[in-house]
Amino acid sequence: AARRRLRPLLLGFWVTFIFGLGGTTPLPKFLLGRYFDILTFERFTLWAALMVLPLVGAFAEQVIERHGKRAVLGFATAALITLLLPMGWMAVTPFSPNANINVDAVDAFLNRDGHDRYRYLTLGFGNALPKVSTYTDANSVDGEYNSARLLPEFTHYGTAQLTSAKYFGTSGMEALRMMLRHASHYGLKYIFIRDPYYEPLISFAGWRKVETYESGTITVWSKEDVPPARPIPSDAMPTALEGLLWGTLPLASSILAILFAFLIPDRVRARSEILLPFPERELQGAYVREARS
Repeated sequence: AARRRLRPLLLGFWVTFIFGLGGTTPLPKFLLGRYFDILTFERFTLWAALMVLPLVGAFAEQVIERHGKRAVLGFATAALITLLLPMGWMAVTPFSPNANINVDAVDAFLNRDGHDRYRYLTLGFGNALPKVSTYTDANSVDGEYNSARLLPEFTHYGTAQLTSAKYFGTSGMEALRMMLRHASHYGLKYIFIRDPYYEPLISFAGWRKVETYESGTITVWSKEDVPPARPIPSDAMPTALEGLLWGTLPLASSILAILFAFLIPDRVRARSEILLPFPERELQGAYVREARS
């Protein structure tokens, strides 16, 4: 009966696991249609991990009961490996959020001589892309949040960040080519390259190298005939009030909840004693049977 109750959980794990694999199987694209190009699939991986935990726990319980200490050692080793593998992957992947990329020179370039009147693009920066946009007023045509990239160059090809375009195959490179072709429309004047793979394409599209930073690791490319950037109308742009609320309400609500928990005393509910009458047992006369001789 217990195993039968786990069957829906197993089915849910299988579905979320398949979706978590993304485009490696045709099922997600077939079911999601065009939404496949804008969804991030890490959420399905998380749901699959949560759903499989009770199944793994039940399996581990049976194995430990049968094999004892050897099973405990095996599960401990497996847990250690599952911890070390993602940590090692974060150290070697180009998408690593811990990549030690110094972008101070890039921000300094964008913040001087009116360069922030134009848009820029980074190539080969991985997850260091937000580090650039945080410390400059210049706008980029690229970004981290998939669903917020509504330019047709992104939505048509279904690619993610242009800064890692080569890792998305043909779709990524085609999106990059279209963005370079429409650079004048978006005011895209400056391109910062940290991966020499992109330099031939950028040079062929009309950009020229103007500066280098970090001992030649980062190069700056510019195109002369690009007009200053103009605002792009979009219904997805939040108002100033919405931006203020988004930046203050989550933190403020959590702080208020903590203050309420410590400052407001618990109300002690006075419980009135209710006396319930307890029925007394009626004493019945004792009857003694006469012993007959």
